[in-house]
Amino acid sequence: RVLERGEEPTLERVAAEVDVSRVNAYRYLRRIESMLRALTLAGLVAPTRTILAGAEDATAEAQALAVHRYFYRLAVENESAFRHLIRAVVDEQLREGGEPGYEPVRGGFRLRSFSEALAPLDGRIPEPTLDHLRTALVALSGIEALMTVKDVLGLEPAEGARALEWAARTLLRAAVQESR
Repeated sequence: RVLERGEEPTLERVAAEVDVSRVNAYRYLRRIESMLRALTLAGLVAPTRTILAGAEDATAEAQALAVHRYFYRLAVENESAFRHLIRAVVDEQLREGGEPGYEPVRGGFRLRSFSEALAPLDGRIPEPTLDHLRTALVALSGIEALMTVKDVLGLEPAEGARALEWAARTLLRAAVQESR
């Protein structure tokens, strides 16, 4: 209901909605804030097939660059919401990170999308190279890349987009060339 009203899903709002004290909510739902933020942002992410439809052609390079552009643009357009998610996840990690079995609540949208985009390379390049390529491309897209561009490098998002796309294209071409 909190999400339906367009309110930010905080632990306090969810606790009030279900008529539970904040203390009890925190005890039983400590991860709710990061979970709800992740779910809220999940609603913003287009299906991979929709993202790939924006590619110039069906090559792995074109599809991966379409995914890269999509997730970087999504981060720029929803920067505040993504920064709140990062804060919630980091706070949660600081509280619970040492507990056995702890895994942060994060979506795997970028990884799944890059995996689909790079499918034309399956069997053409070694799996370890493909894994490294997926990892690097995920790191070059999304909110973490935007934060690096703005907060560390002091660049405008558009300038960062050009540099990050250059890096993504260079990695894609190098991975294909290396496998020949």
